[in-house]
Amino acid sequence: MSTRLEKLTELKTTAERQQREADESKGALDVELKRLKDDFDCSSLKKAEKVLADWEEQAEKAAEEFDEEYERLIKDSDGKL
Repeated sequence: MSTRLEKLTELKTTAERQQREADESKGALDVELKRLKDDFDCSSLKKAEKVLADWEEQAEKAAEEFDEEYERLIKDSDGKL
């Protein structure tokens, strides 16, 4: 009998711990979603991913434009830079 009671007590303790961890994770998620909304006007993770993809694309284009302009300056200066 004692073994069965110990097992049930252990299961209850585990369930309570897991519930606390789930509650903490939900709280952390809520904080981050609020930050996305406040800082970046993103109402969902999907929208945030879209905004990030757009920013990455813009950064890539800017880097390409910089490289092209740099190459043009080098060519125009006949390597005197």
